[in-house]
Amino acid sequence: TLQDGLESLVRPWLNILSLTTEISDEARAALDGDPLGRFIFFDVANEAINNAVKHAHATHVSVTAALVSPVEIEVGVVNDGVPWRRGEETGLGSHSLHSITTSMVIETTDAGSVLRVSIPVAPVTSRDY
Repeated sequence: TLQDGLESLVRPWLNILSLTTEISDEARAALDGDPLGRFIFFDVANEAINNAVKHAHATHVSVTAALVSPVEIEVGVVNDGVPWRRGEETGLGSHSLHSITTSMVIETTDAGSVLRVSIPVAPVTSRDY
């Protein structure tokens, strides 16, 4: 389930950084109903957290997810580390994220970086988004 995956996502980082998650009820239901979408969500989250720690030296990371259409979830990962600078070389992980998401944007702020991606999920037909 999504809840089991979230617990597994947070556990390894407990003594390394502060990690919070905020998943909307609609996104939670969609991810619980779509094993492939859930796999992609965790792949994105893990890669973004690893990058935040390894490259940005972040001490806090926040992961959010919201259903934005019946077939799409927007995932946001915000970190308080050294902001990513446009033009910096990207690695295999970034290329992987491009291949499993439908859109990907990295923004920088004075307080760190924000990764926003859209991931596909099985069609949601019985609930509002």
